[in-house]
Amino acid sequence: MDDIRDRFRANGAPSTGGRRDFVGPLRPERPLQPQRTPQPAPTPKPQSNAPSSWMQQPSQSQPAMSPRPRPRPIAAQPNQFGPIPQRSAAAPAAAKARKARKKSRKKPIIAVLALLVLLAGGGGAYAFLGRTPTEQASQTPVADTAGASTAAADSEPQLQQGTIRLMATGTFAAYDSIHQMARKGDKYDYLPLMQNIKPALDTADISVCHQETLAGGADKGVSGYPEFNAPFEWSAAMAGIGCSVMNVASLNTNDKGQAAIDAALKYFESQQSIVAVSGANRSQDEQDKIRYFEVKGLQFAYLSYTTQSLKAPANKYSVNVYSEPLAKKHITEAQKNADFVIVGMTWGEPDKAEVTAQQNQIAAFLAKQDVDLVIGNGPHILQPAKVLDGTEGHQTLVWFSLGNAVNSQLPMENLIGGIAVVDIDIQTQDMLNPGLLPVYQHYEWTAAEKANSKFDARKNFSLYMLDKAAEVLAKSQNGTTVEAQNKRVNDIITRDAPINVLSSKDLE
Repeated sequence: MDDIRDRFRANGAPSTGGRRDFVGPLRPERPLQPQRTPQPAPTPKPQSNAPSSWMQQPSQSQPAMSPRPRPRPIAAQPNQFGPIPQRSAAAPAAAKARKARKKSRKKPIIAVLALLVLLAGGGGAYAFLGRTPTEQASQTPVADTAGASTAAADSEPQLQQGTIRLMATGTFAAYDSIHQMARKGDKYDYLPLMQNIKPALDTADISVCHQETLAGGADKGVSGYPEFNAPFEWSAAMAGIGCSVMNVASLNTNDKGQAAIDAALKYFESQQSIVAVSGANRSQDEQDKIRYFEVKGLQFAYLSYTTQSLKAPANKYSVNVYSEPLAKKHITEAQKNADFVIVGMTWGEPDKAEVTAQQNQIAAFLAKQDVDLVIGNGPHILQPAKVLDGTEGHQTLVWFSLGNAVNSQLPMENLIGGIAVVDIDIQTQDMLNPGLLPVYQHYEWTAAEKANSKFDARKNFSLYMLDKAAEVLAKSQNGTTVEAQNKRVNDIITRDAPINVLSSKDLE
């Protein structure tokens, strides 16, 4: 039955779902970045039409990224931080050496891109799953391009000026009541439940979304708790609101087994706006490969893990269950080819606002590997964000939990989540003005229906940006206001790092 875990919570019995939990020391003081001398924008380079990867449409039909309105800089707030440096202002020699290593890694890639441009005259596609640029080029017919390759290798890589806006959501969890509201005969339409946050995601260049309920297809059975599975329309709706990078590693990824995982990943191949999916795999080869994608000339790597699977996978590759050796192997490979490394973590204990020892331990490990950004989900409730030191002056921004997005849980703490917003300086890869846009999952029922636990009576499910939810929140039987919830969010998210709490107007 729907929301059984919530019924136990409503009766006062704790529920952990068998999950384990694990945050770090307070954010250290960071040196301010020196003012950089503006550089002239380089001539745009043609895109490569290298062979597509296994989850990639042919380059001539796949756009590099769904067109989005150009984002406006976030308005400065009283608690605004300086840049989170990916280069060290305090240790310039070490930073220079690290930058040189990155340049040396990029030279072969630039040579390959020059070769592909000569052979094909442009075009382009994103690597949906893990094939490095060098591997892609190995499948291109050989030509006599020694001179062009040498010239490209000797030229220093140039990046345009400006920023890339990255957004990341909380958990999308489809309980039975969510499926019931979306059902239209023998089809499903989840878009009305999600579409109110699309204007926010439309301002992003990258939108990372956490799909806790895997869409393995209606033929596997559409179900909520305790074994979750959604029809393909669930993934289609998430892509429809602007999700472009998907984290599918969760406690429930393997609820319907390998067949559902295979079907879910195959469906994502048909969604051209999805540029990377990580967390579940159809083979050992897939688990070994890194998900890369490129935005505005910057190469990103995306990895994701869960600390636990409710049902043990039949194959060790099926779900990326976190371990230090696995994460280190992936991160080491990603650092060879990517300018910016993102890790999605599903961790923590349900409904626990305090970050646990295990989360703290993993976050510290990822920071020491110089991961740039960690996006956490799993507790279904907001947790603080922190900035952790890595090596050579590098720092890692960790969002421990962004709470829920779409869901139908009962406590107010589960109905308020957030969309993380970070602007990335293209030339330095520093993160600027991190902020959180609070969101609210709405549904309506009467006071009598709530008192009598008539969960099936709930209606009008929809996800809202919190500052636009005053009218509907008054109909919710939750006995609170937008102002009260904004204050609660601010107290949580700014406790250990001065994150800006945003409104929808900040993104217009």
